[in-house]
Amino acid sequence: MDVFDPRPSPRFGLNVARVTSDIWILDASSGGASRFTFDPGADFDPVWSPDGTRIVFSSNRRGAVDLYHKNANGGGRDELLLESAVPKHAQAWSPDGRFVVYGTFEPDTK
Repeated sequence: MDVFDPRPSPRFGLNVARVTSDIWILDASSGGASRFTFDPGADFDPVWSPDGTRIVFSSNRRGAVDLYHKNANGGGRDELLLESAVPKHAQAWSPDGRFVVYGTFEPDTK
């Protein structure tokens, strides 16, 4: 299993990472892994919320790279958080969990 960009949970001894084109939850103590996203598009840049209850991530499932979020326990749907024509890459949450920091770039600029 090729793991990319693992990020530790703030509370639970777990990591979230991209494996091929999906996001997985990796248990650091047991070595177990469970798939977190199941969309045919590419999901990447996963980031835990400060309290460990949500994960925000980037995905190209609708064409452009948009931001989604989901309950960290895997329950519920992947919810679209921010959609636009400009690619967005999840970076971090604000310490209070109210805001998501993301990076973007305009492909037509130098």
